[in-house]
Parts: sequence; structure tokens; C-alpha cells
Amino acid sequence: MMNAKHVDKEERRQNILTAAMQVYYEKGFHNMKISDIADRAGIAKGTIYEYFDSKETIFFSIAHSVMESTIQNLFMKEIEYPTVWDKVRTYIINIFSTFSNSDDIMLFMELMITSSKISKHALKGMVGIYNRHVRFFSTIINEGIKKGEFHRVDVERVAFLLFGMIDSLSIKILLGQKFDAKKYQKVALEIIKRALVKPSK
Repeated sequence: MMNAKHVDKEERRQNILTAAMQVYYEKGFHNMKISDIADRAGIAKGTIYEYFDSKETIFFSIAHSVMESTIQNLFMKEIEYPTVWDKVRTYIINIFSTFSNSDDIMLFMELMITSSKISKHALKGMVGIYNRHVRFFSTIINEGIKKGEFHRVDVERVAFLLFGMIDSLSIKILLGQKFDAKKYQKVALEIIKRALVKPSK
């Protein structure tokens, strides 16, 4: 059974993170202060430092959690697909949907770019996330090759092609540029299908 004191400590930590997000959406990252978060959470400023040493580490904790949950949602489990390409197609659509609609993912990118104190940690986190996607994507492609549905290709290069498009899309969102996400998605699917899928006999 979990210790009540431990539960209270975890609940307070979550309350701090929730308060930080609320203040962030009102004031922005650079204009907010630890005292703002403390006021919103209804606790003393010093209490926050018992859990986090700066506002940067608060937001890295939030962003890391968001990205981890996003990965879990993207990684398909126990679903039967008619073909391996259908699995790849679903995966790509899910990625584009996530990266074009999630304010939380854009928060992660903003922190990585604008905060010098957090950038090394954020970069390491992004590399880890990228590598997990590449491994997952590689597993699907190798399944297609094994079943004779896909050409034998350089899996890492195909993954680089896909995530290069995702990076481009994310930067456009971050810069507030208008774009047609569906068009990006369609182009990505066409190019990757052409690279992977063997023509029907």
C-alpha cells in the first residue's frame, strides 16, 4: 500500500505542474515567475524549491511527460491491419495529427529553443524520442520486407525522410506560419509508399 505521505507529496508536485501550465498560458514562459506559480498553486514560493530548482526544470518535467504520453498514444498495440502498409499509413497519419494539433508539443519545442538552461536536457530528450520512433518505424518496415510487401530499403534513410517532414511541419507551427497539414501528410504518404511498397503483380 502506498504511503499517505508519499501520495501527498506526489499530489503537491502535480498541483505545481498544473499551476505552472495555467500561468504559462496566461503570461508566457519568459514573463512568468516562480512566485506566480506559487500563488496559483496556493503554496509558499519556498515550497516549490522543495520539488524543482527552477521554472525551467518545472517545464521540462511537463514537456517530458507530455511527449512520453504522446509516444504511447502513437505506438499502436494489438491491432490487426490488412497489410503492413496500412500499419505504416496509420502510424504516419497519427504522427502528423499529433504534431499539427498539440499545443503541449509546441510548448516542448519552444522550451528547447528559447531556454538556454534547459536546452541540453531537452535536446537529449528529443534525441531519445526520435530514436524510439526510428526503432518502431524500423520494426514495421522490416516486417513488411519479411512478408515480401516492401522493397529492401535503408530503413534509417526512410525514417530520416519522414521525420525531416515532421520537423519542417513543427517549425512552421512554432513560427505561426499557415500551412495545409493534410497536404504535407499526403505528400509524405505518397513518397514513402513509393519508396517502400512493391508494385502489385
